[in-house]
Amino acid sequence: MASMVAPVDGIIGTGKGNAASVVCLDAKDGSIIAMANYPTYNPENFVFGSGVSNEIWQLLNTESSHYPLFNRAIAGTYRAASTFKAFTGLAALEYGFADEEREWECEGTWIGFGKEYAQDCWNTYGHGPLKFRQGVVVSCDTVFYEIAKGFYDNRAQLGNTCLQDFVRRFGFGSPTRVDLVGEAVGRVPTPEWKAEYFRDVPEEAPWRPGDLSNMVIGQGYIDATPLQLAVGYAAVATGKRLRPHVLKEVKNSEGETVVKVKAEEIGRLDVNPDHLKIMRDALQGVAAEDKNVSYAFDDYGRYNAAAKTGTAEVEGKGDYGLFACYAPFDDPKYVVAAVVEQGGPGSMSACPVCVHVLDAAMRYDEGRLNEELVPLAGSTGLSLSAEEIKAQTSTGRND
Repeated sequence: MASMVAPVDGIIGTGKGNAASVVCLDAKDGSIIAMANYPTYNPENFVFGSGVSNEIWQLLNTESSHYPLFNRAIAGTYRAASTFKAFTGLAALEYGFADEEREWECEGTWIGFGKEYAQDCWNTYGHGPLKFRQGVVVSCDTVFYEIAKGFYDNRAQLGNTCLQDFVRRFGFGSPTRVDLVGEAVGRVPTPEWKAEYFRDVPEEAPWRPGDLSNMVIGQGYIDATPLQLAVGYAAVATGKRLRPHVLKEVKNSEGETVVKVKAEEIGRLDVNPDHLKIMRDALQGVAAEDKNVSYAFDDYGRYNAAAKTGTAEVEGKGDYGLFACYAPFDDPKYVVAAVVEQGGPGSMSACPVCVHVLDAAMRYDEGRLNEELVPLAGSTGLSLSAEEIKAQTSTGRND
């Protein structure tokens, strides 16, 4: 992440983005193999001498340094962007608004809620005719707008929060219960939430069809942490939602293990196995058939993986890149999720970070991680201006 964000003399923004976070989970027991945020800080500043100096404290708490003390992995909340389509797509399969044979036509602009409420696919030229799997692989927004319309048109029978209730099964909108303090719960927006949130702005308070079609593609008011995203993808990969943990074991003074943390399943993941199979196949298609993603995996040359890209639009800022993946596909071991703030398309920013970390985890598991582990320097506090960082970031989504 340091080489992604600050490759030149530690100056933030000389690469892609201004901050980043990554989480790597063991999909079999929920243990956190790696968790990192950038920019970072030097822990020695808080240990030696008479305490942290005012100069260092100011450096760590300024907008220009991008707040190195902030644990983005568990407390940073982000639009999930198209990584969210794995979960809303499963909801569509569950309620019959999608299947393997149904076909949609993407013309680039969607007017399903009326011409006055037109919404663009990220590919404004249109994807043409496509089925569900291809809709996930190319991340076609039109397919998912149609899914949102299915939920909206059938709200009298299914309820106003049917889609939201489904994605909550994967842990969104609730704590993962990780054994760390300061975890954010994110947000799954509902009509009730919006009415309360905008209670002082009544013209914004009504729940509109566009709120649902934005949420279905991971935009709008949806918020999630990188850890929630990793836990959600671990559930897709294995069919189980596990509690993540950083504690592995406790030993006494004799070196004997007296406490060993075991896998803990958080409730039952009530999702049709056949639908999980369909979604997993589509996610495998992203890893193998998306040009930028497949190139990233090809650099390591040995992984049959599943993945999903995402590019979140944030008002007044450059696009945020997101990515989630797991491998091996047939027997998932590791899940990795990352976000690069103002990094541009997820396939070109967060994807390389995730694939690099995934490869390291796999090599560590095999006893082949031979790189020397060198502490990363703390933030210099130097960065390009917000305008410069935004200017070098694509303002158009491509996933």
